[in-house]
Amino acid sequence: MESLSLEQLSFRYDDKLILDGLDLYVKKGEFVSIIGPSGCGKSTLFRLITGLEKLQQGMIRKEYEFVGYMPQRDALMPWRTILKNTTLPLECKKVSKADATAKSMALLKQFGLDHYANNYPRDLSGGMKQRVSFIRALNASEDILLLDEPFSALDALTKIELQDWLYNQAKSLNKTILFITHDVDEALYLSDRIYTVTETPIQQMHETVVPLEHPRIRENLGSEEIQKLKIDLLHLLQKGRS
Repeated sequence: MESLSLEQLSFRYDDKLILDGLDLYVKKGEFVSIIGPSGCGKSTLFRLITGLEKLQQGMIRKEYEFVGYMPQRDALMPWRTILKNTTLPLECKKVSKADATAKSMALLKQFGLDHYANNYPRDLSGGMKQRVSFIRALNASEDILLLDEPFSALDALTKIELQDWLYNQAKSLNKTILFITHDVDEALYLSDRIYTVTETPIQQMHETVVPLEHPRIRENLGSEEIQKLKIDLLHLLQKGRS
């Protein structure tokens, strides 16, 4: 069953064609990554799915109306406490203050952040801010999470830690996730399937099924099969830049 499908999607900014008849799908509970060069239109896809950009041509089918969106930067509001940052999507949905607070506090506790509920974003590390941003996206979502390079600004050790954390959360929450990254290792570790952008404007993407069983073990990324697949993906990325 598909949670999200894009059918014959075309989009242009002024005279520049970004998407040209693109088809894409994500199954319920699936983790799918999109990799491609900067500026090729990956983030435009997310803006169309969330409604931040107006659909020009084609069809977007979603199982549920609301999706959660997590950008590259945490984009937390510095004047709101951590708790109030996480309740914002629920406020927009007209959820009562009591229910919004209870739901957000339960998630903050689940993710080990309940002691910071009354702190402000300036008091948190980069990794903690991204966890708060993830909770906010969960509160916005009924099923689908769109994660746009959420770990790109973090140091290497924090990035690995949060990749493991995200993998475990994705499996325990059974959410449908569409994930943008430039990191091929990250895509291979986290994903069930990978779409690679090989041309602009984007007419189609190369689809790769990741041949790793669950639960994932990071050491398996070093296997001969996965290393060969990584080389193939890097070649495809190079094609997309040419």
